[in-house]
Amino acid sequence: MSKMSKGDIARKKMMDYIIGYKEQNNGLSPTVREIGDACGMSSTSLVNHHLEELVRIGELKRIGSSRNLSVVGGRWTFGG
Repeated sequence: MSKMSKGDIARKKMMDYIIGYKEQNNGLSPTVREIGDACGMSSTSLVNHHLEELVRIGELKRIGSSRNLSVVGGRWTFGG
C-alpha cells in the first residue's frame, strides 16, 4: 500500500467533511469557506485547488454554484 501525500490527506479530509456536511444538511453542499474552515485552510484558493483536483480524479462534480458539489457515483469514501 502506498503512502498518502499531504495533498491526498488534505483531499481525504475535505471529502470526509463534504460527505458529513451533505448527510447532516439534506444534501446541501458546504461553501468553499466552510470547507476551508473545517479543514484548517485559510486560503480559498487552496481549497479550490483541492476541489479541482477532486473533480479531475473523478471524486466530485461541480455544477454551477459553490454549494453544488456532487459526490460521484454515490461513493461515500475517498478513493485516493
